[in-house]
Amino acid sequence: MNEKRPKFLFYFSITLVICSSALYHFAAKSMPSNVNFIVSLLVTYIVAVVVVLLTIFFFPIQNGLVFELKQINSASIGLAIAIVGIEFGFLRIYRSAGLSALPRCWSM
Repeated sequence: MNEKRPKFLFYFSITLVICSSALYHFAAKSMPSNVNFIVSLLVTYIVAVVVVLLTIFFFPIQNGLVFELKQINSASIGLAIAIVGIEFGFLRIYRSAGLSALPRCWSM
């Protein structure tokens, strides 16, 4: 029985990564080109904060928020900078290349 749980978590995690990656690129390509991309990133991160706060119900903080915050190192800052860089880069690529989520022949 213990062996089934790690396999489930592994396959669930892989599925989550694949689906989230597809949704990410579809959503990034669908961002309106007339909206400042910094504003769209700001809204994206506000929604992301709300989603992360909602996950606390599924993954409760056992030792308290202050204790957990003290455990964080510079890797979190590096990850934040990398995430912003990746999103900034993809948004600029999609806009500069004129890419959209749907092929032009499907657009109305």
